[in-house]
Amino acid sequence: MDWSCNHSFFGQSDYCSVKQKYSGREKVSSDKHYLCIAVSDGDNVQWLERNFMTDGHFGQRCRSNKGYKLNWTVAPSMGKLCPEVLQKIYSMANNDYFITGVSGIGYTNTMSYPYKYLSEYSALTEEAMKVSDLNYMCLLDNFALTSDEENVTKRLDEFAKYDRIGGGIWELDPDRYESGKGRVFWSSNGKPFVSVRLSMWHPSNDPDQTNDEWIKSYADKINSMPVCPDKIDGYTVLNVHPWTVNINQLNYFVSLLSENVEILFVKDFIEEIKKNVPHVNAVPEN
Repeated sequence: MDWSCNHSFFGQSDYCSVKQKYSGREKVSSDKHYLCIAVSDGDNVQWLERNFMTDGHFGQRCRSNKGYKLNWTVAPSMGKLCPEVLQKIYSMANNDYFITGVSGIGYTNTMSYPYKYLSEYSALTEEAMKVSDLNYMCLLDNFALTSDEENVTKRLDEFAKYDRIGGGIWELDPDRYESGKGRVFWSSNGKPFVSVRLSMWHPSNDPDQTNDEWIKSYADKINSMPVCPDKIDGYTVLNVHPWTVNINQLNYFVSLLSENVEILFVKDFIEEIKKNVPHVNAVPEN
């Protein structure tokens, strides 16, 4: 990575203990539509090492003094590559929660990765998640490859078999991660992997084209979602694309949400689904 920091220096630290601030669960309301906002592209180690914490989105977030809950993807390999950098990010966090970038230890598509190597891949992922204090995943794939439910379950089981991995969210292409439309996929031991329902990723790929009207359209969609904690329709994963949506625009979006919407960390979001939603791969009605 030609823009990355000096790993021959950072990787030598034996004293750096990497730990997130948030560990326990918070009380969740029973009469809300549950929203999980996750910022993508955390697999990009060189971005995380550089302006992510300064002029980038996380730095902007820390300076904005907004208190809503926000989830970030980070590369679990950072726990060994550059633990000091990851701990610095964790120490700066204020109502922030971290999960793996896509898709675990490496940038892969879970459904097309050679299955004979998937067990070894998942073992490396779990080990890196332990070092980096991560418990939930963000996966990447193409929705067309999820039609074989038996194969989906078999592959998810390779991750879900570990106690540390509690489930996760799933970015499904080709529609800028929202092709899954909020569908939930279950492992055989009852851990949910919830697909992105909506993705704030401007279709132009030009941040200058992202305006308040477009941001408001997403708030309107979220506000119209049903309140039904016993169905997957009551839960929405919203992806935020950091290259076309800035933190001020995300702050504006959150300011438009109705009182019927509750924002959750991935941890609480996944655990509420695990507790309340039937463990079947049902297609959302909304």
